[in-house]
Amino acid sequence: MTPSPSDSAALALERMRAVARTRWRLAGVLTLSMVAVYFGFLSLVAWSPGTLGKTLAPGLSLGVLLGALVIVCAWVLTWVYVRWANAVYDPMVAEQRAALRTAQATAQATAQATAQATAQATLQTAAPPAVPRTAAVDTSTGNRT
Repeated sequence: MTPSPSDSAALALERMRAVARTRWRLAGVLTLSMVAVYFGFLSLVAWSPGTLGKTLAPGLSLGVLLGALVIVCAWVLTWVYVRWANAVYDPMVAEQRAALRTAQATAQATAQATAQATAQATLQTAAPPAVPRTAAVDTSTGNRT
């Protein structure tokens, strides 16, 4: 049994909602990751400034290195999201939009066909058009009846 057009549209909308939930879930995980990195760095600055002041190489302290890594981490997380969006999210959205358009077009075609069938049925069951009456003439008397 094939689903009705309204069922297809409802299914396509539910799939779009699932795609949106997936995107928000990934965005939330990446955001929380960036917040953890950033506030972890700030926590080190606040509570362990001596650790960040250690020199790793001439002119390079641990604090400078970790600060640069915070920036690199932001770039990497952005890159992860863009790659995921291009490879997974955008094709899923395009597929669901096409399915929704198809379901809407089918529903519209079904509605038009139903309206046409109803109009034809109404025309067929309506009384035949009235034929104008003409006055009949009695040939024996010449009077109109």
